[in-house]
Amino acid sequence: MSRAGFDPDLLERVTDGDRALADALVTMLTSELPRHRRDIVAAVAEADLARVAQLAHKLSGGAAYCGATGLKAASDALDVAASNNDVESVLRRSEQLGKEIDRLLAGPTSTS
Repeated sequence: MSRAGFDPDLLERVTDGDRALADALVTMLTSELPRHRRDIVAAVAEADLARVAQLAHKLSGGAAYCGATGLKAASDALDVAASNNDVESVLRRSEQLGKEIDRLLAGPTSTS
């Protein structure tokens, strides 16, 4: 079964077809999502846009590696907004990122 929000073809390439490794990567990323959300929410609340950009960039890298394309797009958009010091856009983008995190956390647990 495919996990909603993850690109199974990319995961297969990254893991050289090792389904157990793919599952482990997805599990690792999803287990860290609540912490990522807390950190980003705190940085947004503190209006620390440099920190928001840093956190979003880091999350984007993990999302890209695991094939979480929606999460990567949402993280990238937040990174750009924060890097451009666009507070209004940061608020919108952080909300979108939260929705994408919720979607990934609600999905099935297997990538196979």
